Amino acid sequence: MTDVFNVVHEVYWDFTIVNYLFLVGISAGLFLVAAGIELFKLERYRKFTTLSLLLSMAFFLGVPLALLADLEQPGRFWEIFIRPNIASSPMIWGSLAIIGYGVTAFLVLEYFWFRYPLAKRYHKLADSTDTWDKIYRGLIKILTLGRLSLEQEDYDRDKKMARIMFVIAVPIALWTELNPGFLLGIDRSRALWNTPLLPLMFLTAAFISALGILIPAYYLYAKNAGSIETLVEDLKLLGNALLLFVAIEAFFVAITPLFMLNQSEHTITQFEVLFAGELALEFYLGEILLGIAIPIALLVIPQTRNNQWGQVIAGVSAVLGVYASKYTTVIGGQLIPRTDDQMLQYAPDLFFEIFPVVAAYLAVIAAIIVLFSVLPWKPDEWSAEEAKGA
Repeated sequence: MTDVFNVVHEVYWDFTIVNYLFLVGISAGLFLVAAGIELFKLERYRKFTTLSLLLSMAFFLGVPLALLADLEQPGRFWEIFIRPNIASSPMIWGSLAIIGYGVTAFLVLEYFWFRYPLAKRYHKLADSTDTWDKIYRGLIKILTLGRLSLEQEDYDRDKKMARIMFVIAVPIALWTELNPGFLLGIDRSRALWNTPLLPLMFLTAAFISALGILIPAYYLYAKNAGSIETLVEDLKLLGNALLLFVAIEAFFVAITPLFMLNQSEHTITQFEVLFAGELALEFYLGEILLGIAIPIALLVIPQTRNNQWGQVIAGVSAVLGVYASKYTTVIGGQLIPRTDDQMLQYAPDLFFEIFPVVAAYLAVIAAIIVLFSVLPWKPDEWSAEEAKGA
């Protein structure tokens, strides 16, 4: 008598990893946008730098929560650092990149970026007797490490150090975003992952999601800062950049099927999961319609291109498309098992996946509220002329 057992395969990289890739992509993309503006001295775009840095920091704070949620024993995450396999493990490279990115891009760079306007706020509140103002002045003193001078030489030193930190942090931010693409791409048994284009597709998606977030965020920023005279033109600057990266993403999606030519039946079946299988709805509705078709249409048609709401909707649609792309890539690449002919089924677990992911996004929202309450963000707090006269 022969017993036959059916081994149940599981999707080992689940909903939490989808959201980790989404959050880290937005954060790295926003930081790289800010770095590009400053390092290449793009004067027309400099109004977006501070907003990009603040949002990048807020989204980064959700990254560790999404990663820890993926661990079955999150209390042991530190073991990857005390027992690293640096020679051959992409995991440790990615972990070190995330830490290095957080330290250089946020702890060090943002200290020099925000020190001067924080010092301005400190001196502006010097005569206030309000209790909260006194507490805030104490917090500023901590955040600036006691450096409260408004002299021109201090302003120039901060700008110089911020530029140096941009140079240091950019390659780390790039690796933070590219590493997951390499990590997935080395799995030769997953046709949807095993392509040299995947790291570039991840980087392109990072810029799309960053610009897509920045457009509605700048709309709210300009409304609250009173900078609405040039709002449509400012949004069009962001929209033009978004259109470029969406077009690049469309090119990648269009040439992806070419990689399945002359491939095995297993490879073709993996692509059928997207084009005519379990994830066809997410692929066509999310990645193609929301992520490519709608943004391109809204950013090309004159009536919507020259309208602030057309720009905002294009940005939001592009972000949703990137999210769908992360989902179809991560989950779709695992639905066909390596050793069985039975397609895997996947539904996110409510307690171990949905709740932690919701917590990560709530942390991002809380971080946005706190950062915009504590750190300077209005244009009149960044004037170099005021520094010269201080």
